Amino acid sequence: FPVTIRGESNYYCTNHQNCPPQIKGRIEHFAHRKALSIDGLGTELIDQLVEKGWVKEVTDLYSLTKENLITLNRFGAKSAYNLIESLEKSKRVPWPKVLFGLGIRYVGQTVSEKVARAFPTLTDLRSADRESLVAVPEVGEKIADSLYSWLHQDPNTPAFLAKLTQTGLQLSLSPEDIPEKISD
Repeated sequence: FPVTIRGESNYYCTNHQNCPPQIKGRIEHFAHRKALSIDGLGTELIDQLVEKGWVKEVTDLYSLTKENLITLNRFGAKSAYNLIESLEKSKRVPWPKVLFGLGIRYVGQTVSEKVARAFPTLTDLRSADRESLVAVPEVGEKIADSLYSWLHQDPNTPAFLAKLTQTGLQLSLSPEDIPEKISD
């Protein structure tokens, strides 16, 4: 059932794990050029992948095979090869874009960049408390609450992050991108 969230006028489905429109939306966001930039993963293909039950979350994309893909409606060997290549290429996308691609509520591109610089690895981010999140420039109470809740209170997050780690995605900044710590 859709619900409203205090202070907002939009309705939200509370069944975000099993709601096909939400699953499809998260996959579209993840594949967007401003996130992981996965070419060939359009709305029609996402619909097929979700309807077949092959993709229930973004991590499932990395289990797709060329053999599976060529069985899809209007999807040939060349398209399957290109999508698999694009998925492999997405594994080199930097940590801030991966973080943005996760679609955490209120965490846009700029905030993802700031959070990734403050917490250069997924492990660092997972160990962040609410106060250290609020201390990040451009992260206010609302964003910190959303991030903290997603990381520490959503019962699905630990299993999702374990799968995410297995995909081979960049879940840390490269050493040259890590900001220098200023000592007193």
